[in-house]
Amino acid sequence: MILRVKIRLFFFLFLLLIFISRITGLSSRKPTASPQKSNQRFQTQFISGRRCLILPPSSQSVKGNPPHPPPLVIIGGTAQSINSWEHHFTGLRRNRHVLIYECLGQGPLPQHAENTEDYFCDVSLQTQAADLASILLSPTVVTSTSSSVSSSSPVTYDLAGFSFGGRVALSLAVTHPHLVRRVHVTGVPAERDAFGRHVLTSWRDILSSCRDDNDDATTTTTTTSRASMRAFAWSCLFHTYSPTFLSRQDDGRLRLWVERICEGNNPRGLLALLEQTHTDDLEDEWHVLSMARKIVEEQGSLYDTTGVNDEGDCGIRGRLVVGELDCMASVAEVRHLIG
Repeated sequence: MILRVKIRLFFFLFLLLIFISRITGLSSRKPTASPQKSNQRFQTQFISGRRCLILPPSSQSVKGNPPHPPPLVIIGGTAQSINSWEHHFTGLRRNRHVLIYECLGQGPLPQHAENTEDYFCDVSLQTQAADLASILLSPTVVTSTSSSVSSSSPVTYDLAGFSFGGRVALSLAVTHPHLVRRVHVTGVPAERDAFGRHVLTSWRDILSSCRDDNDDATTTTTTTSRASMRAFAWSCLFHTYSPTFLSRQDDGRLRLWVERICEGNNPRGLLALLEQTHTDDLEDEWHVLSMARKIVEEQGSLYDTTGVNDEGDCGIRGRLVVGELDCMASVAEVRHLIG
């Protein structure tokens, strides 16, 4: 009887030791690297004075395979900041480096900008093109995106611009064509129709009533300014997205988008963009039609699927995109730009 009890006790202790060893063994193992989350945080940085975000490709380039495509540069519309694109990071960087940056006038006011009037005194397309070229040629960008191209290839970029960003992309293609491989332009008409011009006028009026928080303003004027900025943000949504798309969104999501526009931009910068980067003068060299003509004359057709002009030289490949219900860029005016 005593022997049987001793055997059972020994067996129990043996099982207990095995159980403890397994627990301690598991706890002593090094944790395995978890896969990167699609919503991982990336840090913005200032390059050549502009706030930028560089996204690495999610896929690794395998030795012996073709390198990643050239880096993709995203240039948003007037009120689009870097945060506007965060839900698209995964798709955009699937097989290439991506640079998203805020043009002068977009995004929050940097700390080094002491006076908004002086800081936004020149946000013209010519200045925007020079700024973008400086960013793309900076050692930070060239080094960070070097794996996208072979060492023997010249540094070129694919540009994707929406509305105002599309005009910035065209201005870079005019002034620095050697930096551009492809241009993807969305929502850029040859000219604004009457409705589009009226919307721009309303935006200027709304933003003109805004004051910066650092201005010497009373509580009443500050409250009025914030309300005006919210009115501008709502107007942007209603004139950028189709009624069908907006109807699918709940009220909370739309309010979140409005807050993002308000928090992510400075009203003085937005007003400067509206006042300095739009022109109805067809003879102005920075009018959309003037820039398109110059690209066609020097680089071949803007709407070119092969990238080779009649002389056999490599030209900029371009694609123009327009939404059928886009009230700010009609299909007819985009077709006019192609012609």
